[in-house]
Amino acid sequence: MTILSLGAIPPAILLLSTLPILLISALLYRAYFSHLSRVPGPWPCRLTSLWIWYHSYLGHEASLITSLHAQYGPIVRIGPNSVVISDGAALNAIYNERGGFRKADCYANFDFEGHATIFSSRDGEYRALRSKAVTPLFSTSKIRAGQKTIEACVQRFIERVRLEAQTGKPVDILNPSRSLAIDAVSSYLFGRPYGGIEEKSDRLSASVWVDMVVDSGRFFFLPHWLFLAIDKVSSKIMPCAANAAAEAGGANLESFASMIVRETPAGDETYQGRLKAIGVSDPENEVQCMDLMFAGKYRSYVNYPFYDRG
Repeated sequence: MTILSLGAIPPAILLLSTLPILLISALLYRAYFSHLSRVPGPWPCRLTSLWIWYHSYLGHEASLITSLHAQYGPIVRIGPNSVVISDGAALNAIYNERGGFRKADCYANFDFEGHATIFSSRDGEYRALRSKAVTPLFSTSKIRAGQKTIEACVQRFIERVRLEAQTGKPVDILNPSRSLAIDAVSSYLFGRPYGGIEEKSDRLSASVWVDMVVDSGRFFFLPHWLFLAIDKVSSKIMPCAANAAAEAGGANLESFASMIVRETPAGDETYQGRLKAIGVSDPENEVQCMDLMFAGKYRSYVNYPFYDRG
């Protein structure tokens, strides 16, 4: 009887025969033995993240996840190591109890200019320090105190729409509404308006840049390295006109953020003043302000907190 040692098997043959075994073992573990195997969800999600990536690319993952909650309940598995939770009772455990949960790595896809924001940061201590500084601005009492500031923006919005209607042409309500959103956010939180309502253009200067960032939301669930690769390729193939308009819009937002951070003293009762008071650098403060303006216009593509199993 001849006994064949592993050393006698060509490495290529050994590798080709081992890979299928390892793959099948990994899939069996994910499907039946993972600590998330009892969490309900679509069967493909037990095995791979490709399912949620695909629907994210199509742009309907938010409505799809809503339907999954209706089908499976408040906790749904959407990947081998990922779940989404829609139960409000889980918020305290996720965000506060014993430090909360760590956000998934894909949140790094929406860092700005190399800085993590309050939204994108996966570091609990980093986020908590900044969030604690600005959270009072979002209390009901503070917002009520700033009601006149917001109402003034609404009045300017109404006046703009009225003037456009007097031309006899159809009024595109979307553009002035976007302008109202960014001006209301900046007036109340930064102490001065961005000036979108007064812009004479048919399209808010920041819109192309914000639209481009929102469009990249279809890649939200991708690993960070893959997201960066796709972002780099798409920036090369994007039409020059659209790319130039996006850069110009981003430059306008950056210039505004830079101005308000530079001119605001530390401790001032504004968003940027509160961040300055806890030692946030001016470059990061500008990024935090830009992210907030972006959030004031669009954040609908991120409807569910997405967390790592760790």
